[in-house]
Amino acid sequence: MYLNLKRPHIIALSVVVALTLVLLKLPRRTTTQIKLAISGLFVPLFGLAGSTQQTVSRAGNAAVPREELAQELDRLRRENAEWRVRQTQADELLRENERLRQLVGVARQTPWRLKLAHVIARDPANWWRSLKLDVGASHGVTNHSPVISPEGFLVGRVATVGPVYSQVVLLGDPDCRVSAMIEETRDTGIIAPASSSPLDNVLVDLTHLSRNSPLRRCPCR
Repeated sequence: MYLNLKRPHIIALSVVVALTLVLLKLPRRTTTQIKLAISGLFVPLFGLAGSTQQTVSRAGNAAVPREELAQELDRLRRENAEWRVRQTQADELLRENERLRQLVGVARQTPWRLKLAHVIARDPANWWRSLKLDVGASHGVTNHSPVISPEGFLVGRVATVGPVYSQVVLLGDPDCRVSAMIEETRDTGIIAPASSSPLDNVLVDLTHLSRNSPLRRCPCR
């Protein structure tokens, strides 16, 4: 079987093969940054798809009966009132904490400087290992910064920082290992992936515990 390739096709094929060979010989860190920059070119397409979905959603909301809207508004008002009460309690706890620090002479710790980010891409083949955020070096993000969920749970750390995007390795990735402390016992250890499969019941393990630690491995494994 013979292929009848024209001269432009041969040139294009040669360029692709040459670029592939060059990328295979580059260091892993360099290739990761190149892939991060190239994939950033496709982000506007995700934004266009997201805006289209929002337009369709708004059109659907316009057809919601008025009675349902009134019930939803009432529910949101109750939740807002509950959050105001919780905020008041949190403010009082902060003031009490500050008074106790002054009494015992403990200096205030540096507060977290959180940066809101959105997930804009995930690897379909390894969705439990990595993801991409829409913040980068221009937003003050640095390598090894912790990444937490809106609920305050640790989900991973920043592995590669681009100008406006960041690649995150999740706790299920073998390259993501973080130190942890048990609040009740104050024991410290290392959180590491428990398995390479996302179908396992246990995603991570707490290892490197002290011999005197009262914590023990779950007998279910």
